[in-house]
Amino acid sequence: MQNVTVQTLQEKLQKPVPAIACIDVRSLEEYKSEHIDGVVNIPLSELHTHGNFFRNASAVYVHCQSGGRSVVACEALVRSFPHVVFYNVEGGILAWKRANLPTVTEAPGA
Repeated sequence: MQNVTVQTLQEKLQKPVPAIACIDVRSLEEYKSEHIDGVVNIPLSELHTHGNFFRNASAVYVHCQSGGRSVVACEALVRSFPHVVFYNVEGGILAWKRANLPTVTEAPGA
């Protein structure tokens, strides 16, 4: 696992090719309330059910609210998928917002 800043993640997300894999390990409710565009929600408690997502990846960026759950997720994922490079996004979505980077929300009931 390597730590990266939200600025690094933003740079990676802005490059159209190659597309990067980035997951948000917060709950679905947290994700719907506000998330980074283009990031897939896989709650920490459901990581074990998404093996195919990780088997085919070479690198995955992982973030959460403030950085705690993403560290736990990265540590678990590294053990299960040693061929993948996992990047922990330091500070999570809170750091993303402090850097005035854009987020999206889903309409209630979506």
